[in-house]
Amino acid sequence: MYAILHGAGLEQFYELRERGEPRRTSARGFEEFDDPAFHEAHTRAVGDELHSVELFLEGIHCSACVWLVERISRVVSGVVEARLDFARSALHVVWDARLTTLGAVARGLDSPG
Repeated sequence: MYAILHGAGLEQFYELRERGEPRRTSARGFEEFDDPAFHEAHTRAVGDELHSVELFLEGIHCSACVWLVERISRVVSGVVEARLDFARSALHVVWDARLTTLGAVARGLDSPG
């Protein structure tokens, strides 16, 4: 996890993180997020190649988690916006389909654990 955070210039995460055990990645591929049927049911176009989706995240329990999740654009090129509704654990993501896929966004969110 350190290499991912350091490589994206997100070392400040460690200063913000509350005490506790870091989560482990799920090792999933998230290919289902790139299925056309998933896109039709759960995403919407917000521009020529921009798309948005609301993802529900588990394990978001502190301000450091929010800070890290909202900086997904530093980990996944093509993410235009990421805003987390902490109370609902719902992340609103906008991405450029020319630069990335929703599956890549999900893998990026999963990568820090």
